[in-house]
Amino acid sequence: MTTDLDRDPAASGADAPAPQVEFVRVGLAGPAGRADLAVPASVPLARLLPMLLRHSGEDAGPDGGLGHGGWVLRRADGGRLTAAASLAEQDVVEGELLFLCRADDDDPAPPVYDDVVEVVGAHGVRAPWPASATRAGAGALAALAVLAASGA
Repeated sequence: MTTDLDRDPAASGADAPAPQVEFVRVGLAGPAGRADLAVPASVPLARLLPMLLRHSGEDAGPDGGLGHGGWVLRRADGGRLTAAASLAEQDVVEGELLFLCRADDDDPAPPVYDDVVEVVGAHGVRAPWPASATRAGAGALAALAVLAASGA
């Protein structure tokens, strides 16, 4: 006796293509180190946190970090990512830098910069002192030059 499943391998799922899992590449900066990872975009963060902890070099401890309130991921602007939602649901983009922080830490560490260009881009170029200080310094230097030239 043969069934429809015996005659049609596609109906049994044997030759059906596996569902495509999309990955997003993120930088992960934690207290113990930094890693560049490709993680599934559609998996809730709560399921990814143990793996993220391992790759950042952080030890979750026997209580999984519950002794200090657990772990959270923050964006560069300090905003927390929700553990129940996936990276895709929270609009995390390719190449974004995420910070692994203790949940009880209300003041996350400042951003980590690998390149001076990133710092200039984030903070802009500022004059090292005001224009009035430049004028006063130039005036003092001119007075010293006049005194030195007069032989005093």
